[in-house]
Amino acid sequence: MVDSLLHSYYETSARNTLDKAFITLEQLRNKEIEKNLIAGMHESNVRQVNNILQRYNELTAKMNRLRSRNQTRLSADSVDVYESEINEFKNNVIHRFPAYTFFFSTIDSLPLKFVQTKIIHEKQAIINYAVYGRHIHALVTSRDSAHAVILPGNADDIVRSMRELVTPLYSAKNPKKLTFNKDIAYALYQQLFEPLEKHLSNIESIVIIPDKKIWGLPFEALIQTPMIQKNDATSILYGEFRNVDFLIKKYAIAYSASVVGLSTQLTNVYPRPGRGRKLLTMSGVAIVPDTFDPWCNYYATENQALVDQEIHRISQRMWRHENMIDTQATETNLVSNNHAFRWIHLALPAVFYTDSPAQSYVGFASDSTTKAYTKLHMGDIITSELPTDQVILSRSAVYMPADSIGTAIAALPQSLLLSGVRSVIWSRWLSNGTTITRFMSKFYWELKYKRQTNMLALQQAKLAALRDSFVFDEVEISSAHPYFWASYVLIGNTHIRPPTFSTIPPYMVIVIVYVVVILVALIIVRKTVDTNRE
Repeated sequence: MVDSLLHSYYETSARNTLDKAFITLEQLRNKEIEKNLIAGMHESNVRQVNNILQRYNELTAKMNRLRSRNQTRLSADSVDVYESEINEFKNNVIHRFPAYTFFFSTIDSLPLKFVQTKIIHEKQAIINYAVYGRHIHALVTSRDSAHAVILPGNADDIVRSMRELVTPLYSAKNPKKLTFNKDIAYALYQQLFEPLEKHLSNIESIVIIPDKKIWGLPFEALIQTPMIQKNDATSILYGEFRNVDFLIKKYAIAYSASVVGLSTQLTNVYPRPGRGRKLLTMSGVAIVPDTFDPWCNYYATENQALVDQEIHRISQRMWRHENMIDTQATETNLVSNNHAFRWIHLALPAVFYTDSPAQSYVGFASDSTTKAYTKLHMGDIITSELPTDQVILSRSAVYMPADSIGTAIAALPQSLLLSGVRSVIWSRWLSNGTTITRFMSKFYWELKYKRQTNMLALQQAKLAALRDSFVFDEVEISSAHPYFWASYVLIGNTHIRPPTFSTIPPYMVIVIVYVVVILVALIIVRKTVDTNRE
C-alpha cells in the first residue's frame, strides 16, 4: 500500500497522496512497535490492551459508518454522540492505564500537517525510511516542506553493505583491534543520505525513523566526502579518523521508532506534581550468577573503578544529585523514588535482544543479603510510572547477531517512553570503559555549562570524542574511531534541557563574577589609600 502510494506521488507530486503514504507508513510503524511491546508485556496486561482496543475499534467503526451515510441532522447528531463516547472512553483508559495511550495511536495516526506544525522544531527534519522490494524510499519532512525520494541502488545490496559495516562494531572487544570500512561508510552515505541533501537546506538536526532492516546503522558515522588514498600514519592508533568527514559534523542526529515517539501525548498523561530537579545515578556490580547472562558477566569484568569514576564525574556536572550504588541500586529504589528526580543515569547492564525483545532488560541489584542482580523487563517497565525528563543507559548493548537487528532493537527504550520518560539515551554496543566515562562527562558538561538541549549536547559529546585520546594497555588510542562514540542513540523528546535552579545564562555568570571582583578590588584600593593618608 505504501509502495503504491509513493510511486503515485512520484508521478503526480500530489500532496494528499504523500499525506496518505505518510499516515499509512506511520500506522505500520506503530503496529510493529505494538507487536514488540505486547510480546514483552505480562499476560494480564495483554488481555487488558486487547479488550480496550477491541472496544475502541467497535466505537470508531460505528462512528465511521454514520459518517458514510447522508449527512442528515440526525446522523450528524449521532456522530457527535459517538465522538463524545469515544473521547470519554479514551480519557477513562488513560486515567487508569496511562501507558496504554500509545496503543490508541496505532489506530489514530498523526496527519502530516499536524506533525509539521506541532512536533517538528525549527531547523529540524524527520527522515522516514521504508524498504519495499528492491527499493528504499525516504520521506523527508520539515516544518515548511515534505518530499518523498526513491533512493538509488538495490535494497538488498545496501542492507548487506550495512551489515558488513556495523558487525565489527557490535562484536568488537579489543580496542586495539578495531576495524571500520570507510569506503562502505561513504557508499552508504551516497545511497541513503546524499540524495536527500537538497531537501535539507538550513536544517541542523535530524530525527531518523529507520526501516526495521536498517535500525542497526549509526547514520552519524556515515562519511560525506570520498576518502583520498594517502599516508595517514600517526603515532596515535586510529588518529586518521580525526579528519574524516563524518555526518555528525554536519547534523545533530536522533532516532525514533515512529512519529508518535516524538509526540508529547505519551508523557503528558502522567501526573508530575512535586517532580524534583535532581539527578539520580545508579551503579555497582553485584555478584552475577554464571547462568544469569554471558553479556552481564562481560560487564562485571570491567574495571569497577571506571564505573565509579563515571558516576563521580557526571555528578559533578549537575547542580544537585543523589547516588545509589551497589546494594542501593535496586529496581525498588528506582520505581519508588523516581518522582524526586528529573534525570536518571543508570550505569548498570542493559541488554537488548534483537530476536526476542521480550527478554530485553535492565539489571539491578536485589538486596543487601543476596547481592544478586535482578532483571527489570519490558513488561515491568511499561506498568511502572517514571515521570522523568531523561533516562540514560550508559552501558547497554544489543545482543548479537547484528544481522537480526530490527525494530525490536528499540523495544526496551520505547517501553521507557510508555512509562512516562520523555527521552532515552542508550548505546547500541558497550565500548571501552574509559571512553564511556569521558563521553558522559562531556555530555553533562554541555548540558550544565552551555545549556544545550539533550540532542545538541549528544552531538557535541560525539564531536569531542573525535578530538580525544586515551591510553589502553600502554598504547595511545584516538577515540575518533566510530566504535567509541557512534553507539549512543537518543529517542523521544529531542529538546530536553538539564535540571537546574539557575535561570541566568552562563555568560551572565562570568559578567557577574568580573563585576564582583572589580568591586572588591576597588574597595581594597580605597581602604589602602585611606590608610596611607592617615
